[in-house]
Amino acid sequence: MTLKIAQVCIRYLAPGGVETHIQKISERLVQRGHDVTVYTTNLKTQVPWQCFQDYAPDSYVNGVRVLRLPVKRYPFPYAPYPTIPGLIKRIFETDADVVHAHSHRYYQIFACAAAKLKRGRRRGRYQMPLVVTPHFHPPSNRESAVSRFLMGVDDLFFSRRIYRMVDAILVVTDSERPFIEKFAPLTKCVTVPNGLDIEDWTPIPDGRPFRSRYRIGNDEKIVLYTGRLADNKGLEHLIDASYEVVAKHPKTKFVIVGEDWGVLKRLKKKIWANNLDDYFVFTGHIESFELFKSGYAAASVFVLPSEWEAFGIVLLEAMACGTPIVASDVGGIPDVVGDVGRIFKYGDIRALAGNIIDILDNEDLEREKSIRGRAKVIKGFTWSAVVDRLEGIYESIADVS
Repeated sequence: MTLKIAQVCIRYLAPGGVETHIQKISERLVQRGHDVTVYTTNLKTQVPWQCFQDYAPDSYVNGVRVLRLPVKRYPFPYAPYPTIPGLIKRIFETDADVVHAHSHRYYQIFACAAAKLKRGRRRGRYQMPLVVTPHFHPPSNRESAVSRFLMGVDDLFFSRRIYRMVDAILVVTDSERPFIEKFAPLTKCVTVPNGLDIEDWTPIPDGRPFRSRYRIGNDEKIVLYTGRLADNKGLEHLIDASYEVVAKHPKTKFVIVGEDWGVLKRLKKKIWANNLDDYFVFTGHIESFELFKSGYAAASVFVLPSEWEAFGIVLLEAMACGTPIVASDVGGIPDVVGDVGRIFKYGDIRALAGNIIDILDNEDLEREKSIRGRAKVIKGFTWSAVVDRLEGIYESIADVS
């Protein structure tokens, strides 16, 4: 069955796990003959607030039609809150068989629900089949009491109604379900994880180009982080843990790969104040995919010390290279990592440092164990397997009458 599918999101072709998820499923669906349109905005990053300078309102990228609407910024208590004027009308008028909205508490979820309401009912059922993937994140510890209260109100009074209207709720791990059960009916939940194009990681990349580009010697150990440089990623904890690590393994480089979301200056100040300059390398966003992959292969340890991750696609990337993993015990991380990596309690600096040191002490043995992670990716975390599940869900609810 060939379907017309609308994907609705706040950012597209921008850095981030959710953004990667939407891009990959959209392109794979097109490859299978479906007609996919992405309704999105001109927003590139939310913190700091940056829009694409030159963007086409209507374009095709790898076969996917991308419709970009101008985003508006409103100073709500857990601001900046992006809204998308005109989105409700565009979704109401779409001829898509299925609408798939992403990211809990964002405007596009409300807009799609409003369009569904506006379409009305037929035979006792709301029209416009609607699927939501929450990619759920709870309020950060850094949120004010007012922000937390308002998010709770949002969940209980608005999200509860919306999620009862939708036809399917897609969670990326089983661990996500308990966090959304207060406002989402679990009977509608289906687990559809993130994935990886394993062919892009076959054979396992060579780490030498990465070492050469960033002038890291072959005798130096690399502790790697990839992802946004943001408040909720636990990077300050990694800096604190580095004291113990370099005391035991002085030839260690902590390499931080990713785009700054407003914390780089603070991180560098902390590193400089504690005389750790020689141990940290910040690469920024790496455009070359081959060089990016080489970083995982070069690393002795991959770390993800986040306050929260709904899933963590970067974990799959490390697993595809057989790179030992140390990650915090939050969100979907334990589900993804399982027994192929090391999990520590978020914020436990000593445990974070201790796990890194243990791996560096026994690197060959740890890497042998971590090779099982690659097999785990191949078995259950490829984009082909993800899209297989999506097609079945879409076909079961599609409006093709």
